Amino acid sequence: MASPFGKPKFAYDYDLTTEKKAFNKFFTDPNRGIPKKKKNEFDLASWNIANLGAQKRRPKDLKLIAHMLSKFDLIAVQEVNEQLDHLSKILGHLKTRGYAAVFTDPAGNDERLAVVYRKSKVRPRQLIGELDHNPNGTVKDGQYILRAKSIKVSAGGKKRNFKFYNFNRNPQLTSWEVVGRKYTFVLANVHIYWGKPDPSTTTSDAKKKKRAMFNQRIGEVFYLANWASETTTKPKKRKLAYDPNIILLGDMNIPTIGTPDLVYKALCRKGMRPTKYSTEMGTTIGEFTKYDQVVFTQVTDVTPINAHTTTVVDFDNYLFKKLWDDASKTDVQFKAWTRFAVSDHRPLFVRLKV
Repeated sequence: MASPFGKPKFAYDYDLTTEKKAFNKFFTDPNRGIPKKKKNEFDLASWNIANLGAQKRRPKDLKLIAHMLSKFDLIAVQEVNEQLDHLSKILGHLKTRGYAAVFTDPAGNDERLAVVYRKSKVRPRQLIGELDHNPNGTVKDGQYILRAKSIKVSAGGKKRNFKFYNFNRNPQLTSWEVVGRKYTFVLANVHIYWGKPDPSTTTSDAKKKKRAMFNQRIGEVFYLANWASETTTKPKKRKLAYDPNIILLGDMNIPTIGTPDLVYKALCRKGMRPTKYSTEMGTTIGEFTKYDQVVFTQVTDVTPINAHTTTVVDFDNYLFKKLWDDASKTDVQFKAWTRFAVSDHRPLFVRLKV
């Protein structure tokens, strides 16, 4: 988990009712072209809510986040802190709207993964677990040792040969059924490792650590895609699978979308099909990144919105207009407040026909 965003030092407050209405305008804005959801459709979303539980958000901030989540039927949430107080309060606000959640134990960076869902629209099935790609270690001299797995990835004229041990945060696996429909699926909620070198290290050590952390990221994406591909396509594994319809989604930390990118290549080389969304709108505030993704393992009927499969909800273009219009405040200050109160990541969603 990244360092929590602190509360900006300049004074600002907002009216919760006003901001809820402002956020609702995203879904009715004619420029967005989002049609009214039909009975045979449901909205599957993903959202990295920065440092949820570690950041000192106020009660009204949590109510605003709960309102934003209520616009979707099922949401994979990343960066839930080991401290569950804020998630519990958000779920308390959502309870009257018919929502519930499942979540994991804390893992790398003291993070949990969670899935928030509308009970009238989807219900959990029997499979709930985590994806562990290297579970068979050995104990030697009182230490648990994992055998590394070799990986070879090449793209854009670059080659990487390295060892991979396991996920930093095991992907969360949950199985679902759309109420009143025959559509079922397994959801793999992921937060792929990113990491930064320790600033106290020397330049040469920092470069080695940076390469090792990048290799870890490639390894996680590669093995996630490999598991999904084998489960979906290999007859023996497909036969044993609880449900071969697998959807991968979450913060995949893919810097760029394109075959020269090694991380993206690691995802696609196993037959994964990332959804496409507007190149003008990234999933992090102030950047044009495509870190967050929804990836299908088989043909899925998706309702295109404005000709794009995945819609990025740029809430920062709707919320906190009073602050944005304040001539005494800068763009940097606006983004600082938005990251603190809501998140530095934007939600994204796909509308599935079921």
